Amino acid sequence: MDNRTSLKQDLTLTVQKLQAKHTHVKDAPITDLDVGQQQVQLLNSLARSLESHSPYPCPLSDQEAIKVLNGSWLLLYSDAQEIRSLSSLPLGLVVGKVYQVIDIASQSFENKAYVHHRFGLMTGYVRITATFEPKASESETLRDRGIQIQFLKRHLNIHKLLGVRTPGLEPFKIMSASSPEGRIPSLDITYLDQDLRLGRGGNGSLFILARQPF
Repeated sequence: MDNRTSLKQDLTLTVQKLQAKHTHVKDAPITDLDVGQQQVQLLNSLARSLESHSPYPCPLSDQEAIKVLNGSWLLLYSDAQEIRSLSSLPLGLVVGKVYQVIDIASQSFENKAYVHHRFGLMTGYVRITATFEPKASESETLRDRGIQIQFLKRHLNIHKLLGVRTPGLEPFKIMSASSPEGRIPSLDITYLDQDLRLGRGGNGSLFILARQPF
């Protein structure tokens, strides 16, 4: 087993064990708020080591990498503020699976976070649409792996109430999802292979995602 495969296996198994221990819903993402500091340090250490072995160090200029990047990804772990906030949803709601679907051809993506009521009263999801473009940078490497993001709309959807489908509430509200004034969100794709992706937000926050059937 080569070093990259070993590191990837260690990181994946660590995340899976933490998800099984700390989540209320199967395959829901975990954050640094869910696990102890020792586990957070371990995840970051494994991620940093794996990032130095990416098969596609310049994923935005490599045609094979672009094909790999395109499609649906399931969020496993993040310490980003927008993901941490999902740990404290109101009204008895808990977060479920969180997906990101990327369409390279249109330079767009959407984030979809499912939510469930603890007692089964409601299920729904939040869908956020966005466009992206390569990040402006003096470094050619950073240009080839970094993107700047323009959030567009936030769609609030209720899928079921008391077990009954509610198609008329999908969505029940659409709002602007514009970024905070004076700040352009960005993301660096720091590791990519056929079934695992790591990314770093503009403030260094970590995202770990797994490939899903498209």
